[in-house]
Amino acid sequence: MEQQKKKDIWDKLPTLSALFASVLVPVAIAFVGNAYTKALKEAENRVKYTELAISILKDKPTPETKEVRAWGVDVINQYSGVPMSAELKSQIIAGVTIFPITAVRHAN
Repeated sequence: MEQQKKKDIWDKLPTLSALFASVLVPVAIAFVGNAYTKALKEAENRVKYTELAISILKDKPTPETKEVRAWGVDVINQYSGVPMSAELKSQIIAGVTIFPITAVRHAN
């Protein structure tokens, strides 16, 4: 009978790498898929909140709606990428400055 040659680490490497790949690749795909889904959901929520804020700001301001208008301005300011000045925020909340609703609709 032939004497079996003892395997060293280099002989075992292809088997070990295949084992690691069979475990790590599905885990990596699941992780990336989850991150992608989460990013899509966050983008969808940003759009919905922005639409809600715009619908609030297009209504005529009243003393009762001052706080909710302030919330709407904050939402738009947060998600727009271009911050509004404090003066512009105050004017939109008070209804002095009309929020450009038509420009927003056409941008989509």
